[in-house]
Amino acid sequence: MIAASQSGAARETMRGYRMLASLAVRHPYFAPSRPNALHLRAESSAAALMARFDLRLRGDACHAVVLAPEHQLPGLWSERDAWLADGLALALHSSDPLWACYTDVRALAAGGTFRPSPTQAGLLRQDVAAQSAGRVGVLARLQLPLAPPDCESLAAWTDAAAEFWTLELPVRATTWKYLLLGDWTDDVRLVDLGDAIVFGEPTRETLPDGRDAITIRSRAQIALQERPAHRFQLRRGTGNAERVLVTRMPMAAPDGLRREVIDGVPCDVSEIFVSR
Repeated sequence: MIAASQSGAARETMRGYRMLASLAVRHPYFAPSRPNALHLRAESSAAALMARFDLRLRGDACHAVVLAPEHQLPGLWSERDAWLADGLALALHSSDPLWACYTDVRALAAGGTFRPSPTQAGLLRQDVAAQSAGRVGVLARLQLPLAPPDCESLAAWTDAAAEFWTLELPVRATTWKYLLLGDWTDDVRLVDLGDAIVFGEPTRETLPDGRDAITIRSRAQIALQERPAHRFQLRRGTGNAERVLVTRMPMAAPDGLRREVIDGVPCDVSEIFVSR
């Protein structure tokens, strides 16, 4: 398993070893797209190959490399039929209990294994046509190539530079629902200072615990981010009578995720409470 504590090792070259491939995992939720608490583990077939030829995984999920002893390269190449087509089978895990809240797990479940994209060089993309069975605790599966597809000989393989691959996980987008608790008037409104997000009109809602709240929802879904760049203000009135009530509204957090039926359709909703 590759754990975060070994991150510095990804930048090192072990004496007597050759780098076969490099992998970077990105997640748009994190800034700057460096996911936390992710771990790479070799699937059974890959683990057997790694043990037989002393292959090493070094680094972490943000930047991992596959290394092979130089003296093992001829033997590894002789068994290329076992790995050349699909590469090294790896599984991506997360130890963060909230990873499913900020990751689009439905897209991952529907998309199958990550394989080299036929149209974008260096990108691992989900193979929708060849879905893989899910397993509890596995965030995603990937096939990491160990050689360029045009290598036809051991000499060509050892002369070729190692390929660098990127895998980007899908981020969860939700409807942001602000719940104003306390003494608020009905003529409040939410404004996005970046003019990118539009919010609906405020409505009254009774919460399960009996409290009354004014709720305001985004009209479109917003991608969750660890450090959102949005700036929303709560205002009242218009024109010369306009007044800013909250200069900077709080942003959605993963633990605020709920399911709600909107216009007859079940939707992911991020609840954000604001008290007065």
